[in-house]
Amino acid sequence: MQWYDHHLQDIPGIRIQPIPVNVQSNYYKYVVLLETGQDREGLKQRLRANHNVTLSGEVYTIPCCAQPFFQSQYPAPEFPHAYQFCALDSCWRSLYSRSHTGVPQPY
Repeated sequence: MQWYDHHLQDIPGIRIQPIPVNVQSNYYKYVVLLETGQDREGLKQRLRANHNVTLSGEVYTIPCCAQPFFQSQYPAPEFPHAYQFCALDSCWRSLYSRSHTGVPQPY
């Protein structure tokens, strides 16, 4: 998602997540973190109104450690950063699919 990397890198309040060198992303979602104090819903509304961009949503609105199934193995107090991540993440739709030739194609 070099397009997103390029176009979002200098926008105040948005932090792109670098992909580690030894990792290959499938780019199912492009996740950005909003800096503390940013209004996620306001950002979504402005993007929709001003640019006709609809964000797909968040990865998790409730962290896994707060889900009933995981609570006994992963007590929520042991994962304070999970709540911060859930409050600040935003998923952006992948802009391109791969054609049968491997060349990125716009949706």
